[in-house]
Amino acid sequence: DHQVIMWNKATEEMTGVKASEVIGTRKYRDAIYKEDRPILADLVLDGSFEKTDLYPVEIEESTISEGKKVQNWVDFPYAEKSPLYLTIDSGPVYDANGERVAVLQIMQDITTMKKQEDSIHESREKLQDINDELIRAEKNISTQKEYYESLIQELGVPVFVINKEHKVITWNQACEELSGIKAEEIIGTNGHWKGFYPKKRRLFADFILDDDFSEIDA
Repeated sequence: DHQVIMWNKATEEMTGVKASEVIGTRKYRDAIYKEDRPILADLVLDGSFEKTDLYPVEIEESTISEGKKVQNWVDFPYAEKSPLYLTIDSGPVYDANGERVAVLQIMQDITTMKKQEDSIHESREKLQDINDELIRAEKNISTQKEYYESLIQELGVPVFVINKEHKVITWNQACEELSGIKAEEIIGTNGHWKGFYPKKRRLFADFILDDDFSEIDA
């Protein structure tokens, strides 16, 4: 009958709704979503997944026996921290006689990981945009140097550039923060390895520049 029989402390903290407010009722939907819509446990309980448009990604098989799994942003109406990006697992619960007596739903907050993934993806897109611009402007690269360096400086990931003599010509702020080496200390030198290793060795950028990967495992 879709009534709540358990609502643990972690769910209270995530949703901002006390167990006493929902146990024995069907008010769990109001506690999780701002609109009236079924949750994953409803779909598992009814055995119907026709309304898969409720989730922006495909509903997958869960590690819970006969269960389902989905990842989704959830904007809790009463939570202090919202929205959260959750991994949601739901599956049936059986008694000793093999009768299904309930459906459980587990919600795991992976917001931090999701934001990190999105940030990495955004940085990769920016790098690709820069690379595309560099290719298009190859014949006029000297006049565009300042513009591209400013773009590289704005990236939140470490980026350095070496010329054909293996000397550093760009060392962005993220590289400074990661290595503790200021740009003015390393630009014009071939000491880019100092930012990443305790002793001198070729970096992947050196292998690519030389088109020689014979020492890649060294």
